[in-house]
Amino acid sequence: MFKKTILALALATTISACGSSSDDPEQPKPQPQPSSSIYTVIDGYLSNASVCVTKATGEECTAIGKTNSKGQIEIAAKYAGYTVVAKVIAGVTTDSDKVGFVAHSYEMRSAEDAKVITPYTTLAALDDTKTLADIASELDLTPAAIAGDYIQMKNAKAHLIARTLVTQFDTNTSEQDAASLLNIAKNISKYIATDLDNTAADLADVDIKVGTGNELTHNERVASIADFLEDKDQTSPRSMASLNGAWFKQEGIYHISFIDGKIYEDGELFSSYTIEGNALIIEGDGSDEFIYLSDELALSVPKAGDMNVIAKVDLATAQQDFTQADIRGTSWHYIADDSTDKDIDITHAIFKFNDNDTVTIIESGRENKVVGYTIANGEIFMPTSELAGFKNDLLFKQITGNDDVMVIYDGLGKMALLIADENLAAGIIGKWVVAK
Repeated sequence: MFKKTILALALATTISACGSSSDDPEQPKPQPQPSSSIYTVIDGYLSNASVCVTKATGEECTAIGKTNSKGQIEIAAKYAGYTVVAKVIAGVTTDSDKVGFVAHSYEMRSAEDAKVITPYTTLAALDDTKTLADIASELDLTPAAIAGDYIQMKNAKAHLIARTLVTQFDTNTSEQDAASLLNIAKNISKYIATDLDNTAADLADVDIKVGTGNELTHNERVASIADFLEDKDQTSPRSMASLNGAWFKQEGIYHISFIDGKIYEDGELFSSYTIEGNALIIEGDGSDEFIYLSDELALSVPKAGDMNVIAKVDLATAQQDFTQADIRGTSWHYIADDSTDKDIDITHAIFKFNDNDTVTIIESGRENKVVGYTIANGEIFMPTSELAGFKNDLLFKQITGNDDVMVIYDGLGKMALLIADENLAAGIIGKWVVAK
């Protein structure tokens, strides 16, 4: 009996060992679930974008935080299955594709099974009948490119379509028509195939513009200070002027060329320069910090603290006409240096152009003023001398600009800015204050 017991125990031990999952090398061990995931927000890499998560469109969006310099943010695993919403804020968010702030505010959303938030995931999120693979097929892109980091993949076509499409996004994309946005993206893809050399090098150096009627045009991409300033010769100088009235009277408008590290003013060698980040460093004359850059114009703050406008057109002769269609029903943030000397005095007001040919002028700490306006010869005339607190009439003449920022003469002997987005206006003022 004793021997039987020993044998039974031995057999039991052998059977137990053979069936043990803990010691079987063939059996996979359970892996711990990650406590969080890293999401990347991309047009270029978008830094300082506000991120929140929501269960469904229209429900509360729980704030997570802001993206880092690589466009990344960590999101807890408990939010798996939620839609991740990235709010790109003009004057706050920066884009690795550009110098300075993003110029218009917009929103993007995540899609299922993607750890990136891009214009493509936004299209998929807005249309529950389309997967990322469907969208990739319609845009002649690979699914991997639009479901992942197309910048890291060096997919220039995916990057170009994305940075063009995002200009059509609003601050609440859930209210936009997904089919219309996808159609614009398809037109961009076709335009690349028919109008551009479809090579990575070429597409990386191109920007495509979407017009008011969704017509497409393209130009050489301006992604850095060097792209904007530098030329091969002196045939196309940049023109520069200060927003400060005293400096403007002293210096006027001067024409400068940046060639091979040398600055030429009106054809004469002036100095040498280097570019470091967002700063133009001029030998013997300090540095200018660039706080806004577009294809058409740039804004910089020199050591004196005034703001310079630098344009590709001649600031002395150029004019773009205002029209009723462009102005009526819009609001613009007027930014100027109101000083009578070289000490900077930043002025900010909102000009709200109403549907009844009046404009409401809003200044902090002051009662709103309403006055009529007329447009003649492409210029906006406002008889503000009739209003209490105003000594002179205003005459806005647009020199150059785009949908986001315009440079104007204001009829008061100086230049000023009109900025569409209030956050961009606040960001530029903030940068100006810090830089000066």
